[in-house]
Amino acid sequence: MVLLHDGYSETQINDKVLQKLKFHQRLAPYKLGMMINGEDTRDLTVVADYIKDELRKETILIQTNINSLDSNRLLKVGVPYAISITDSTLKDGKVHLHNMYASVKEEVHVTHIKERLVKYLKSA
Repeated sequence: MVLLHDGYSETQINDKVLQKLKFHQRLAPYKLGMMINGEDTRDLTVVADYIKDELRKETILIQTNINSLDSNRLLKVGVPYAISITDSTLKDGKVHLHNMYASVKEEVHVTHIKERLVKYLKSA
């Protein structure tokens, strides 16, 4: 209970209240959220499945029921990292890796996402 209380915060933005949980990344129940947004959802889902399979080999828990670019939903469940998979991923093979707590985003090729995320999670 103390972890939930300590990690919970609310921020007022205009007339909306943004609720978020912020856990240390080793304590977060899910380490990664996936956000899929684009026209060709079938092919984007194939990319997402590839990433999920690669990360399961490292036993990284993923929050995968996010089907749009709604990072607020990921903040509400305390996910420290998120991947955005968009139509441009199908062209260049790159996804955006977001650090949800530091508001930092970087482009990472799909084949390098596992090693990059493992490095970040182990550095904490």
